[in-house]
Amino acid sequence: MISLFVLGMESLLGYPGLGIGAILMMFVANPLSGMATGWQWLPSPWGLIGQLLPIGASGTLVRSVAFFDGHGAARPILVLACWAVLGALLVGLSAVRGRRRRTA
Repeated sequence: MISLFVLGMESLLGYPGLGIGAILMMFVANPLSGMATGWQWLPSPWGLIGQLLPIGASGTLVRSVAFFDGHGAARPILVLACWAVLGALLVGLSAVRGRRRRTA
C-alpha cells in the first residue's frame, strides 16, 4: 500500500510527490502507528489518526491475526484497501493526464 501510494504521488507530481509521500509515510505515519505499544497508548486523537494510515493499519492487522484469531481485522483491511485504491487512482490519473498532454 505504501509503495503504491508513493508511486502514485511520484507519477502525478514528479520528484515533489516522491518527497511528500516519503515524508508522510516515514515521519508522520511511522510515529503515529503505535507499533511498539499499541495505538491506544498514544494521545487522543493521534492514535486513531495513526490507524487510518497504512503502517498503523498493518500493525493492527498483524496483531489481530497473530494474537486474536483475526478478530478486529476488518477495519485495518478496509483502511489498507482504501490506500491501495487511492494509489491506483493516482497512477491512473497520471496516465490519463499524460495521454491528454500527448494528444493536445
